[in-house]
Amino acid sequence: YIYFHIISGGLGGRAARPAGVALLFGFLGSCGCEGSREAAAADAGAAGPDAPVGSGAVDEQPPETTLDSAPPAWANATAAEFQFSSSEPESAFDCSLDESAFAPCSSPHTIEGLAEGPHVFTVRAIDAAGNADPAPAQAEWTVDLTPPITALVSAPPTLTQLTAAEFAFAASEAATFACALDGALPASCLSPAAFDALEEGDHLFEVRATDLAGNPDDA
Repeated sequence: YIYFHIISGGLGGRAARPAGVALLFGFLGSCGCEGSREAAAADAGAAGPDAPVGSGAVDEQPPETTLDSAPPAWANATAAEFQFSSSEPESAFDCSLDESAFAPCSSPHTIEGLAEGPHVFTVRAIDAAGNADPAPAQAEWTVDLTPPITALVSAPPTLTQLTAAEFAFAASEAATFACALDGALPASCLSPAAFDALEEGDHLFEVRATDLAGNPDDA
């Protein structure tokens, strides 16, 4: 609306400023500004002076840790290297050897000076929000530096009329075998190993065990 004041006597006796003030209030009322101000003030009061302007996403999902490479189950080395990754980018990692306390680490991670025997390596990822993998990745392996002992269980007599021979053999631990006759190149073999059509004369049979860690019998 527009509020104005009519003064008797025509234009010659204009009132001082009230019409201007009235016109200002009339303009505010007609445009709805007073209502907008009142609504804004009500909203601000309801929200409170300490109401946050915005909020970020909350990350409560822990990452998953993956061991990408680790030593074989049996190894004849006193050093081991591990490579690992996380399902979430920008994750940090904690590592532990043989159930020791976790310590920060990065991939690849190398451990040296390992003693002979079984070992356990554990690694967990920690994402940018601080969530740690509750089920860390693990690798178990055994360091074996001791070669096996090969034993001939049975063989032909030193002197024989037979042109065939059979040899039975075993090892002091789980192992594979390589056999050779008369200086030939060793070849994979199983016990018993049999040979036939042997020529008259001297013959030499050799067998060597190699354990699961790759250590060959040195005798």
